[in-house]
Amino acid sequence: MWMILIVLVLLLGGVTFYTSHRLHRWLRGWWPRLPFAVVLGALGAMTVVMTLGFLGICLRTVAAYWMAVFVYLFLYTLLGDIIGGLLRLCRFKWCKGALYRGVTAVTVATLTAVTVLGGALHAHRIQHVSYEVAVARTPDVSDIQILLLSDLHLGAVGSEERLATIVEQINSQKPDVVCIAGDFFDTDFASIEDPQAARDTLRELKATYGVYACPGNHDAGSTARQMTAFLQDCGIRLLADEYTLIDDRLYLVGRRDASPIGSFDGQSRQPLADFFSPADPTLPVVVMDHNPMHLDEYAEGVDLILSGHTHQGQLFPANLVTDGLYTVDYGYYRRDAHSPAMIVTSGVGYWGMPIRVGTDSELVSIRLT
Repeated sequence: MWMILIVLVLLLGGVTFYTSHRLHRWLRGWWPRLPFAVVLGALGAMTVVMTLGFLGICLRTVAAYWMAVFVYLFLYTLLGDIIGGLLRLCRFKWCKGALYRGVTAVTVATLTAVTVLGGALHAHRIQHVSYEVAVARTPDVSDIQILLLSDLHLGAVGSEERLATIVEQINSQKPDVVCIAGDFFDTDFASIEDPQAARDTLRELKATYGVYACPGNHDAGSTARQMTAFLQDCGIRLLADEYTLIDDRLYLVGRRDASPIGSFDGQSRQPLADFFSPADPTLPVVVMDHNPMHLDEYAEGVDLILSGHTHQGQLFPANLVTDGLYTVDYGYYRRDAHSPAMIVTSGVGYWGMPIRVGTDSELVSIRLT
């Protein structure tokens, strides 16, 4: 644990120093006498505020947005360095002057501001996505509309303000079953500012056959019991290595996440075969499993897996990383005709920074045909 903390401190310190050093050099194109200590102090203060907010100590909202600014300020600074290096290799002499450095500083600051502001606005726009999934089994369940969402991260900055809109948009789809594929909470139940207001809003959710959730990696820890009680009070049934029969025609299974942050009130993930033995194996089976990393655990006995967790990277270029890490980090996937289908949603909320760049907040409608 200490080793991880040391690495993180060194990484943050290194990024802060590098960004400060390059920005100071470019800013001197406009202010030749600008002390390096001023730039380093400003970015160092940003890093401290960001860290304190991330740890939940203070200034959570300021820290969340500062984190986004910090990330893109570093990325655009790095990009500016790369472009400048290439121009010098091509012997463009003008790229060494004070004007070039000053223009670079302004460009980096402008791109950072535009990206963070645009990402903050975009994160609040909820997209509606739909899929049809072919199921070979009987009986016909094509009249059962499933609405999938994940990664609400209730308790994160801005999450409670968006809750009424999310519930309204879910209800507008008139779903038969609502499936919440994990990370309903943002690790600590105490981070929810007004649990009663959130509870009243969530009780407005309407679905013909009910609202169900499975535990994600953030739905754990010292307040896991409070989280479970909250869901129950909201009329949301938690399927934690459990299953239910929907309208005597469709099995819905919920799995515990394999890598929780903390524990699920002392419980751990069980093998599917240990708790799921359907009385009628001819009925379709839908599984909620928060992390799509576990695709290989499922065989022909499962028709559809619903997952989230990846946020599709949430920010560009992190979506390129998740695309490389997962067999499927977003959308529909089916390896072959004998394998279950999988749908991975980018989530309706966000983690850490309340912005999305290159990805969408979304609700997913599914019909089994």
